[in-house]
Amino acid sequence: MIRMMIDGRDLPTTEPNQLGIIARRVAIRRQQLCMSVRSLAKSASVDKNTVVRLEKGLAVRRASMTKICRALGIAVERVVLSTGEPQDRFRVSRAVDRGWVYRVPPARLDAPITPPSDDSNRWEIGRIHGAGFCQLMNCELFNSNIAPAIAEVFSATNPHSHPGQELVFCLRGRLLVHIGDRTLALKQGDCITFEASESHCFSVAKPLAPGQPPPLFFAVQFLA
Repeated sequence: MIRMMIDGRDLPTTEPNQLGIIARRVAIRRQQLCMSVRSLAKSASVDKNTVVRLEKGLAVRRASMTKICRALGIAVERVVLSTGEPQDRFRVSRAVDRGWVYRVPPARLDAPITPPSDDSNRWEIGRIHGAGFCQLMNCELFNSNIAPAIAEVFSATNPHSHPGQELVFCLRGRLLVHIGDRTLALKQGDCITFEASESHCFSVAKPLAPGQPPPLFFAVQFLA
């Protein structure tokens, strides 16, 4: 099973063509860098057969995929998303084509939930269960180092870190951004950038009342 990382955790994904997407992206990127399968395996500190399996569209361990993607300069958190063709100069992410995916704190839910598109229903699920939701902007260019998303927060997200920098722009409500041992409050229209290698997470400024819209923010990861 291929899994997608949200807030530093693995979450299951169900798209049937994800292995094929990953295989193609890895193979083309390796060829662009003029790397052999053997040299990529050495650079990633994995067995050569692991690279072969991945490029054939076969499942590999998450840790191995992470090492291979990092050796290629691909954002592992986004590798399950389709990307543009190598020759593309722009891509557009249409709102009508995106859906909400869940990001659930540990032990909050016994089983995955399907986020409803209706705002009031989704907010009620989030308020009761503490589940957050996000939309990944599937508009990256083939070798992009930019990973954009929007997210709703109902409770504290999982502390996580990753290479590069991150920009967060608060679109609605009051958002707390925790970076290391610092906590910074953002209100609508506020923006912050920070070194994403520092452990960070997000939370609400105060508990949400029934029907109250959660904080909404736009985040862009500039991946090293």
